[in-house]
Amino acid sequence: MDERKGEILDSMNQLTTELEHESVAAVSRLRIAQTLAFLLSLGNFFFILMGMQRARVDAEKASVTDALTGLLNRGGLYRELDAALAHSASSNTALGVMLLDLNGFKSVNDNFGHAAGDATLREVARRLLDLKTRGWVCGRLGGDEFAVICPGLDAEALAAAAHYINSILSGIPGGELVVSASVGWASVKPQQTADEVIAVADAMMYSIKNDHHAAGSHRDKQRHSSK
Repeated sequence: MDERKGEILDSMNQLTTELEHESVAAVSRLRIAQTLAFLLSLGNFFFILMGMQRARVDAEKASVTDALTGLLNRGGLYRELDAALAHSASSNTALGVMLLDLNGFKSVNDNFGHAAGDATLREVARRLLDLKTRGWVCGRLGGDEFAVICPGLDAEALAAAAHYINSILSGIPGGELVVSASVGWASVKPQQTADEVIAVADAMMYSIKNDHHAAGSHRDKQRHSSK
């Protein structure tokens, strides 16, 4: 009888030990599962944050980018100009701004439609984007008017740069027509605001544009008189 009791006690002890081992293993598996779930949740949270950050950066970029040309829009350009003016003032370095308006662009839209006009504007932007290698910042102010910010250029260098831009923007296709650009510029003076600098460049640009129209009218009169 005592032997029988001993066997029963041994069996109970063995069963208890096995249950304890299984319980420890189950707790261990549960902890592993909880750790994995936590890591997965942490990873998902990280990816959500990264997605939100990318969306914020994309939205911020879109807010300062011209949808048609990919250049800076008016707001983005003014933001860059304000920063350039502040740097120029603090470092006492030269800064120039060029404004350009397309000659003959209205005829492209009127004769060949806005799709042709949009293609012309995109070609202008493509040529201006090549100027980024010089450290210049280009943007579209609206319509067929563009601007270029030129850090480090004094008045003499700026005049040469305006001539260069005029050359690379000549003969741009617009339907069956070609367009060119009138380029005005302003060398920044101390304490000038962005609006003041733009106004100076704008005045020169329109003066050049008026001269272009006057020259064109004169050529037309000469052609008519020779017939």
